[in-house]
Amino acid sequence: MTKTARYIILCEDRQTQCLIFDFLKVQNINRRKIRCYPLPADTDSGCGEAYVRQHYPEELQYLRSKNYNDVILFVCIDADSETFKHRYEQLEEACRKPGIPVRTGKDAVAYFIPKRNIETWIQWYTDKSANETDTYPHKRGHEADCKEQAGKMAEDFNSGVFEAGELQSITAAKKEYEKLP
Repeated sequence: MTKTARYIILCEDRQTQCLIFDFLKVQNINRRKIRCYPLPADTDSGCGEAYVRQHYPEELQYLRSKNYNDVILFVCIDADSETFKHRYEQLEEACRKPGIPVRTGKDAVAYFIPKRNIETWIQWYTDKSANETDTYPHKRGHEADCKEQAGKMAEDFNSGVFEAGELQSITAAKKEYEKLP
């Protein structure tokens, strides 16, 4: 990733926003270069993934209107009980409906799609005890308390080493991250 680029985080809740924001800061990205797309008004209603799918096409168009090396988009959407592959397909379908070409290899877009939810990743980077079938508690009011996990995630993503037993959704996110300029 380039330090001169601008970064956009499109996600469904504050917990995800905090983790990805801190992940980027650990990468020595200046906080002024990170823009967090506004969160949905009601993140408790479960409408977050629909919100991300609704706004993704306009953010992809925005990215394409800029220099490809200038803007990097992180699209973060929980898989919930679906597969992360299904969420990929839903994001592509969200583009097709209004006639926007789907993401290509030229687009600086990374899909981060945790299986179940972002708390799964936080639990994994807390003590490596997470799995992708159980749900882990959301820490309301303490969403920003994930700096340590964001640091471990950044270290993991930059190491290039894929741990045995690692969560499949983290492995998929690492592959997405490695494609970025």
